[in-house]
Amino acid sequence: GSGLSILWVFTMVARYVPLRSRRFIRWILVPLAITLVLATVALLVVQIVVVPDVIARVEDGLADLCQCEFRADRARYVPLRGIVLRGVVLDGASAIELHLARLRVKVPLTLIRRRRDLPNPAVPDLKPWNATSVLWSILADADAIGVLPRKVIMDDVSIVVPAWNGSSVALTTERVEMLHDSRNATVSITDAGSSEATLATNIQIGYGQKNLSGVLEIHALPLAFDPITTGEFRGSLSFRSGDEDQFNLAGNVEFHDVTLELLTIALDPIPNLDIRYDFAATFNPHTPLAPQYRQYPVFPPPEFPKGELIFSTGDLQVNQIRLSVVPILRGFFRGPGFLQATVHLPETPVQEILDSIPPAISGKLADTTATGTLAWDLDLQVPLDAISELEWTADTVLSDFAVQQIHPSVNVYNVNADFIHTIDSGSVDYRRTIRVPPARPASMEWMLLHSEHTVRQINRIRAQIQSTATARPPVTETSAAEAGPIPDPEYRYTYVDDLSPWIIRAVLTAEDGDFFFHGGVNWVTVADAIERNIQAGEILYGASTISMQLVKMLFLDQERVFSRKFQELFLVYLMEHQVPVSKERILELYLNVAEFGPGVSGIYDASRYYFDKDPRNLSAGEATWLASILPSPKTYHQHFEDGWINDDWFARMIGLYDIMLERGRMTPEEYAEAAGQRPQFAMHP
Repeated sequence: GSGLSILWVFTMVARYVPLRSRRFIRWILVPLAITLVLATVALLVVQIVVVPDVIARVEDGLADLCQCEFRADRARYVPLRGIVLRGVVLDGASAIELHLARLRVKVPLTLIRRRRDLPNPAVPDLKPWNATSVLWSILADADAIGVLPRKVIMDDVSIVVPAWNGSSVALTTERVEMLHDSRNATVSITDAGSSEATLATNIQIGYGQKNLSGVLEIHALPLAFDPITTGEFRGSLSFRSGDEDQFNLAGNVEFHDVTLELLTIALDPIPNLDIRYDFAATFNPHTPLAPQYRQYPVFPPPEFPKGELIFSTGDLQVNQIRLSVVPILRGFFRGPGFLQATVHLPETPVQEILDSIPPAISGKLADTTATGTLAWDLDLQVPLDAISELEWTADTVLSDFAVQQIHPSVNVYNVNADFIHTIDSGSVDYRRTIRVPPARPASMEWMLLHSEHTVRQINRIRAQIQSTATARPPVTETSAAEAGPIPDPEYRYTYVDDLSPWIIRAVLTAEDGDFFFHGGVNWVTVADAIERNIQAGEILYGASTISMQLVKMLFLDQERVFSRKFQELFLVYLMEHQVPVSKERILELYLNVAEFGPGVSGIYDASRYYFDKDPRNLSAGEATWLASILPSPKTYHQHFEDGWINDDWFARMIGLYDIMLERGRMTPEEYAEAAGQRPQFAMHP
């Protein structure tokens, strides 16, 4: 249009100028007019041919990449001032709809971008919900030809993202403004302030200084997707780029009134969870993982891990519990990385901690009341590709702790006294009620033979037990009408002094080699179990010690969930440090209530059932067989049904002999005798 206007002006002016001057004007104005005409044609081609093609490519890319929906009631695009969209619907599952209200094209030439060939990542390799990958894929599909706007305004915008359980998450904003010039760009989003989830942000991009800063806020985002059934998310993040690609971050995330349903944690829903984390951190995607965090045969390897996220502060609140959690993550790009973390729990009343634990996790411990305070510090270092190599130092200060009340069914303070216990194997056809006599200290001779302690150490341990023993909390009396079943008179309880030394040696070797040296939990085996469970994707290994297995058999069920493990650890601590219960009593109880086969409970019945012997007369081979089946006695009962021990299982038993020989629990002569002959089962009619 401009070119035609110039030609018309030239025609009108040419009438009144001399012929000699007309030639001069023609050489100037005609090329200018032609240039403007060509530019106009080019812009029309862009708007008519290129832009629709770009939209089509974007549509195809979105349909493959996501199912999210984007709606704007009104959108304005400047410098295309004439375009006003009354509605924009961007739905990856269907199409892009543009509801046009007015169209008038006016594009300054200075805003036309040059064509750029952007990288085209393989769409099938993109991870779901990866915004960066989705963005670059769209640009690559469109091949990015077009005009950069000075301003884009959208009103009443909503973004709906389907969750994986069939529900959806929606964000609404009142206005979105994107401003741009040759040196800076600004994106601002104003929240609507409604009851729905809202998003607000302000992002500043400086091209010349190569900096980026902004604030992002999300309010009242409803949570209704697995494993969260109800709840609300709120969060804010401020960021600012620094030197050498470093970003300074600060903000908070908050989960309010969350109900969690996760069977690996608890069998029942966990309601009323309030979690908030306030943090400040620095992020650099290019910092390489330093050699002290991971050793490589060739350093640095071709694809060397890099990336660094360092938290300077981290304040975590879980219900009423407040603690500091400051993690550092290194090498998360191109590698599994390395995690460091410091955790600090200031001196906190124990009762506040117990009250903050949801009943779905604490179970019968929810009725526990206690006095005292707890302070805890943890310094943790974990190579994420070898979690079993984790290292930590911990400092626990428990002051004036005493249990005032505990549920009768988990009252470990009864363990040293005589008590009634019902053995329940989980089978409806077998339940057995037994009476356990009060504790009786093992002889010094027995302790010297099995504990691997000296006389001085044994006396010091026993003195410590006497000095740290606390008063038993009150127990609810049981009326005669509420009394349980009568104990089985045929049951025989056997003290450790009356057992064959081989059963003690074999069980310690097979189940808990450091039994006399740990405080109820063997943290080395715990670290290994964590790694193996992560690799398996489920809880298969519990790293249970004999103390933990006894607590599970006496007081808890057999479910492999975190809540049961938490209850187990709490009761083990009480049993070994607060009651306390001697090691020989724990081992003795374990052997007398353990299941050794279908309907076979306790070491006395097991020795009679399998070998028709009194437990004091078991040989090394017979005792080792009984110890070897403890992980799953019903499964391994098949050997007894077959009437002999096969080669594979006997090789397993020889492996236990090897450990006993190495630990000094068996002499070479005893080893040769046991390895030379398999134990023979007793014959049953």
